[in-house]
Amino acid sequence: MPNIGKDDHPKLWSLIFVLIIALTFCCFVMGQGLNSGTSVFLAGQGYGASLAGVLASSSPLPPR
Repeated sequence: MPNIGKDDHPKLWSLIFVLIIALTFCCFVMGQGLNSGTSVFLAGQGYGASLAGVLASSSPLPPR
């Protein structure tokens, strides 16, 4: 009798999958730090909170 259901499917938690999850999490955390750090930096430089809001809501790349 064959082994049905055992090792018939690909492994989900492979090394590359775990690395992709870790990289996605690190990029998310870095983006959150940049979002909050920008307003603190601009306030320290003497700019208002409105400039930080405009920069946070604008797209990262200018339209062509």
